[in-house]
Amino acid sequence: MIRQAIKARCLNGVALASLMSALMVSAAGAHPKDMTLSTLHVAQEGLRIETVLPNAFVQSVMTSDSAQDFAEVVARGYQLHSESGPCPMVGTPRAWQLHDIDARRYVVDYACLESVPKELTLRYMLPSQGQPPDEAHENFMSIPILKQEGSLILSLTQNETVVPIARAAAESSLALPLKLNQTKIATPRPLDFLWLGAVHILSGLDHVLFLLALLLIGLSGTALLAVVSAFTVGHSVTLGISALGIYSPLAWVAESIIAASIIYLGLENLYALLRKDSNRTEQERRTLTRRRWAVAGLFGLVHGFGFSTVLRDMGLPEGAMVSSLLGFNLGVEIGQLLIVATLVPLLAWLWRLMGFRSVSISLSIVLLLLGSWWLVERTLFM
Repeated sequence: MIRQAIKARCLNGVALASLMSALMVSAAGAHPKDMTLSTLHVAQEGLRIETVLPNAFVQSVMTSDSAQDFAEVVARGYQLHSESGPCPMVGTPRAWQLHDIDARRYVVDYACLESVPKELTLRYMLPSQGQPPDEAHENFMSIPILKQEGSLILSLTQNETVVPIARAAAESSLALPLKLNQTKIATPRPLDFLWLGAVHILSGLDHVLFLLALLLIGLSGTALLAVVSAFTVGHSVTLGISALGIYSPLAWVAESIIAASIIYLGLENLYALLRKDSNRTEQERRTLTRRRWAVAGLFGLVHGFGFSTVLRDMGLPEGAMVSSLLGFNLGVEIGQLLIVATLVPLLAWLWRLMGFRSVSISLSIVLLLLGSWWLVERTLFM
């Protein structure tokens, strides 16, 4: 038992060190061709394997231009057998492009005749798919259901292992999830990206406060529609550019500019609000509205890069990249409309209760201070 524990810890250390090395190399634009990271999850309804493959390895093995076809190659790269026979693939393999680390993520589900097999024999055949077979390729597999032996290395020459699922489940203090979608592997469908987009903007305080700052000078209905539309167009453009891997700035740069956008609006609000309305001509009011429209569109471009962070981390499904991106963007718009629909009546009530200028000046000062803090935090501590 002591020897097994030492071996397991060594394997965990090797896997962690390899992963850290991969991430460091990926920052320079490369990714080891011969390394695969995978995870085997067990639920009462079946098995799920997630595999992260470097693009260089994918290109060396792929025999067609279809990402979905290669997802099926990955699915066949694992042969699973229980005591009752083969455990075939169920459903459709899913593929994501992970632009940040120049790799792809594949998720494949399998089902055995038993709800939970006693022992699972797993054979890793993916290195043999290439011509010639990749003898240097190694798969660092994590099996969370196992305690001490929770990691192993599979290769072309050492490609088989037996997983004592029933014993591990009995020894584990955690109950097996009923459904595969209850595992920790994120496997959203295209429609799920709509919900993800809405949640992302609603939970992003800096995006919410930017929208609040846009409203504090008291826009008319037409001007409000124009400003929100400009912000929508701006962030939609860069969200697509970044999520599709065309261009993405460094995360801290985008986040810092988002903080600077809040500072700018706070200062512009104070400049406009501290002047007497009676001294402002109608032409100056129109100029202020047009400038607010331009600012919303310009900074919307930067906020789009901020929105795309979650998509870059997760990756878009290769078989449904456009529909997933549109779903996420639509979710962002729904969340944005909910924010505006909440803020406008709330501000109107506060303006009637405490006065337009006092409320807007106070809130602009708060936004200015918060934006300044975020700018310092994101430039010096990220």
